[in-house]
Amino acid sequence: SYNVDYSDPGQNEFWYLMDIGSQNYIDYWLEATETDIINQAWKAEGIYVDNCIVFNTGYAQPVNYPDDSAWSSTMNQFVQALVTGLESSGQKMWANRGKTTSQGGYSDWMALDQSGNAHSVVMEEGAFAVSWDDTDTSDTKFYPENSWKRQVDLLGMIENSRIAYVSHTDLDEAEVGVDNSGKPVTFWQSMYYALGSYLLGKNDLLNNAYFMFRGKSGYSKIWWYDEYDKIDFGRAMGNYQISDMNGDNIYWREFESGYVYVNPTENDVNGVVLPQFGKIITHENLLEPLRTIPIVSSINIPSHHAVFVHKL
Repeated sequence: SYNVDYSDPGQNEFWYLMDIGSQNYIDYWLEATETDIINQAWKAEGIYVDNCIVFNTGYAQPVNYPDDSAWSSTMNQFVQALVTGLESSGQKMWANRGKTTSQGGYSDWMALDQSGNAHSVVMEEGAFAVSWDDTDTSDTKFYPENSWKRQVDLLGMIENSRIAYVSHTDLDEAEVGVDNSGKPVTFWQSMYYALGSYLLGKNDLLNNAYFMFRGKSGYSKIWWYDEYDKIDFGRAMGNYQISDMNGDNIYWREFESGYVYVNPTENDVNGVVLPQFGKIITHENLLEPLRTIPIVSSINIPSHHAVFVHKL
């Protein structure tokens, strides 16, 4: 069984699936990793393990794992075995898991977290806003509200692992493109939407989550933004709230010195009244003195946008 997405039969190049349920393969994986990486003169503190995917994707369905349930339970056992093996060698493990937009994926992440085995880091490489689009017609793809909400909720539910969420767009910082609904989209809209979504769900007590946003050039550089330093509203005052605005849900969360609002719907929402007066923080005014930013009592939130409001 080879992965049709990553293989090139014309060039005799194939990505084959190893048997994740085989103890022999697990032992081989750990032995090879220890030899090739851990026992070297220089090593990092942990190992990144790609394709620990919740459901089988890209491969023909293996005989040993004929459905998603069989695959996902075996993959959880595989991940647990690798975590245990690497920890015995003093190494942390970062597992790329994915599939958190589906109910099955959500449940599988929870099952792994509640298995009693400590996990170092679990990653969702496609959180909130992504450059992936099966039709290849959009620069940023936004998930439907129910799928997006699963990702937000999962951030607050994972207790025994650290979580890494990665969001992205196929735009450079100065570019304007189109989203998967055919609407104009910018780099900074995508970034603020993803960051706002992350802050809605982040477990503020465990502080066990990490966030990354990247643009068109992918992983070829380290992405850092002034927002990471400048947008700090302090501790959360509770979980997120939902306001029904004529049938459209606006999600918001209060922090010590500000509010984060996110509109995950297909519709623009106007006239959202703030609990108290504040000042809207944007990428354009981020570095300006706070006193120069106008005071507002209500906000408009277009479709798939986030709004950050500093309290007075």
